Amino acid sequence: MSVLEVAQLSIKDGSEAAFESAFSEAKLLIEAAPGHIESSLTSSASADEYVLLVWWRTLEDHVEKFVGSPEFSKFQGLIGEYLAGEPAVKHFQEL
Repeated sequence: MSVLEVAQLSIKDGSEAAFESAFSEAKLLIEAAPGHIESSLTSSASADEYVLLVWWRTLEDHVEKFVGSPEFSKFQGLIGEYLAGEPAVKHFQEL
């Protein structure tokens, strides 16, 4: 049974291209994380809102192993300056 992380990301106006470029590097850190299954990033029609979907093997793989790792700090360092606020993150369990 896997867990889906849904993160809504608001991006500062005018920084969408820079965010997408930084995210292409940051995504490699997610993909290399233990328990990662699949991930994708989509943008809204307004372009300053994104949704990051990450499937993890377990909730612990995300909230303990990845978030508690040095790689997560690197991930935040790559995209953090483009965020307009804290991401809204929810987890959903596969039934």
